[in-house]
Amino acid sequence: MKTALMSLGNNTTIVGHERLEPTPITMERKCEWDTTNISLIFCYFLILFIGTCGNILVLAMFNRKSKQSALNLLIMYLAAFDLFASIFVPFIFGYWVWVCDLQWHFGLFGCKTLPVATRIFTSVSIGILLIMAIERCRVIISPFKPPISRKTIHFTVFVTVILAVVSETHYITTLHINRDGECAVVVHEYYIIASITITLLRTVTFMSIFLSTTLLVTCKLRRKSGIDNTETKELASHMEVRTRRKRKAMKMLAVMMVVFGITVLPRDLFQMSLVISYLLPEKYWIDYSLAILRINTILKILQTSNSIYNVFIYAGMYKGFVANALKICKRVKKIKKQYTIRRRTIQRSYYEREEEYHLSLSKSSNLTRFSPDCVSTDDVWI
Repeated sequence: MKTALMSLGNNTTIVGHERLEPTPITMERKCEWDTTNISLIFCYFLILFIGTCGNILVLAMFNRKSKQSALNLLIMYLAAFDLFASIFVPFIFGYWVWVCDLQWHFGLFGCKTLPVATRIFTSVSIGILLIMAIERCRVIISPFKPPISRKTIHFTVFVTVILAVVSETHYITTLHINRDGECAVVVHEYYIIASITITLLRTVTFMSIFLSTTLLVTCKLRRKSGIDNTETKELASHMEVRTRRKRKAMKMLAVMMVVFGITVLPRDLFQMSLVISYLLPEKYWIDYSLAILRINTILKILQTSNSIYNVFIYAGMYKGFVANALKICKRVKKIKKQYTIRRRTIQRSYYEREEEYHLSLSKSSNLTRFSPDCVSTDDVWI
């Protein structure tokens, strides 16, 4: 016997057991909507709308500052992947809610790519956050070292994406379309061991780098600056401003990583505990009761919403974020208004030219009708 799992985005959700041999009796399942489905669709639509608009604003704002520091470039990368996650993850989860987990309309290629993409975005976000933590720690602890180049940032993000894809090979190979036309995962020992290993490795790496960099930076910032009385007040004030900026950046990064850990890790650990039970004898398997399904739904919404929180963190940490966002919105509105005026002007000029053309045609027809060439000689002599 193998266990059939529905592939619900960033992790899998157990929906039952499927025997490989055919069963003589088949029961038709129907999709019945209730208030829970409507609430889930609304939540996913809200995440999609806020995440898409917010991350586009982040990209538009930090695009101006992209040449100033490696941190801004990493923020842009994180906003880009959060933008993709805000579009794909709510779409896939909302689609499953819409069809009640009973259908799949995207074929085998979509089954092996769309659910995996949602997991890859989460892994890439973890990698970018860890790169940001290491970069900030390096800047604060060794301020006189040359900053990390943009090429290095691009290369590390590229390696992060490759590792995220490779870490999901066990998921890609086990995805298939079952007899009921659902995109599902057939679980075996290889899949269980790989899932547990990758989840533990990702969680331990995230927590260890986050705690170690935070501890090192905190110890460094609490030390005295070492400026004696002989140095000028301007230098002391300059060092104080730099220290304040470093603390602000680390505070923002720490809040981002804490929010990420609160929203993403609980469902990873919850799913890992369910998968671990399948290494035990069948009587110890965790069945999907109503309580388990509700817990999984809440954790799934929480994990999906991770792509929108960074926008609010930027808004709280950067003083000019809201003002610049309003300026961008006003500029977009102005461009839209100018486009509308230009389009109406073009349409008006087109209609005016067409009317003039028809008027000229009518005049030319009248002139032709009463031209001397059309008058007979008899009429002239008379």
